[in-house]
Amino acid sequence: KVWRLNADKTVTPLPDAPVGVGIQQMNVVADPATGNFLAWGYGQFWELDPRGSGTWTQLTGSWLPPAAVGNPASPNLDGMFSGSISTHGVVMYVTCRIQSCNVHLYKHAVGSGTPPPSPPAGSFRETEVASGLVAPTTMAVAPDGRLFVAEQGGRLRVIKNGALLATPFVTLDVNATGERGLLGIAFDPNFAANGYVYLYYTAKTPAVHN
Repeated sequence: KVWRLNADKTVTPLPDAPVGVGIQQMNVVADPATGNFLAWGYGQFWELDPRGSGTWTQLTGSWLPPAAVGNPASPNLDGMFSGSISTHGVVMYVTCRIQSCNVHLYKHAVGSGTPPPSPPAGSFRETEVASGLVAPTTMAVAPDGRLFVAEQGGRLRVIKNGALLATPFVTLDVNATGERGLLGIAFDPNFAANGYVYLYYTAKTPAVHN
């Protein structure tokens, strides 16, 4: 079964998938290039346009992924993971067979497909809240409304009332090589009373470790 959650919080039932979806069936992923959903498996490729009453369209010919992408459904039952990469408008498929894995990227040809639906007016707004951050890695909103931003080099920055504070909340001596550094932020469940902030980072001593 497939449903669409609407902006007014109502739910609209959509047409059933042409074939089964789920574990060891068809793999489903959102296509960032069109706003539609792609379903792949059993050697079939389907696209669901979720607008209106919903429409399934079978994609054939050159639309089909290459054989190396694999088949998560019968008879192959390949291990397949997929995800949308919105910054590049592509879908990534990761297929694993025993100890061998491969990665493929899928993108609609220029000018093809259906453009994604526009959000209702006023639903989304892009606003710059801070500048001058150096290699930010993650952020978290504290219960008191402050925005904490981790910098890979070890500084924990704070944005309060829309302004980046000049003094870091704390500066840690971290190993920031490659993907190491200050990487995670969490707040104590009793933060309002104790103010505890927990950080995940790469320490230099006694040996490099997280």
